[in-house]
Amino acid sequence: MKRKYVWIPAMVMGALFITNGCSLLEKPELGQVQSQEEAKPVNITTQTELQKEITEVIQQIKKLNEQLKASPNQSAINQAGKDLAEKWDSFEDRVEDKYPEQYEKIEENLYPLIGETGKQKLDIQKMQMLIRNVLKDLAAFLQQLK
Repeated sequence: MKRKYVWIPAMVMGALFITNGCSLLEKPELGQVQSQEEAKPVNITTQTELQKEITEVIQQIKKLNEQLKASPNQSAINQAGKDLAEKWDSFEDRVEDKYPEQYEKIEENLYPLIGETGKQKLDIQKMQMLIRNVLKDLAAFLQQLK
């Protein structure tokens, strides 16, 4: 009698396992297609997006250069430096992760340029030299992405 009761729970458990296990092995029907959101990881940054962001940084640097040539207004140059830093910071981690050599090369001139924009006494010649160098580095990186 005791053996009979031992087998009943085991049989129930086995039946539950078989019915639930089989449903996990079901394949989707031929007509079913995954949606685009399921097929792609969420945070993909394409090269096209990176090219666009680098182009925007180049435009901000050119704007800064125009301000230096026109009339070096301390507050306008300071704001342009803040805007430039903010734009670069928005995607620099992706550049650093995927393109470490180019990142280092760009940063050699970009961060000193941003630093110069915040100084009380502007060194316009130094800033123009840094602008030329960083524009050259960014253009080379942009060309590499294409």
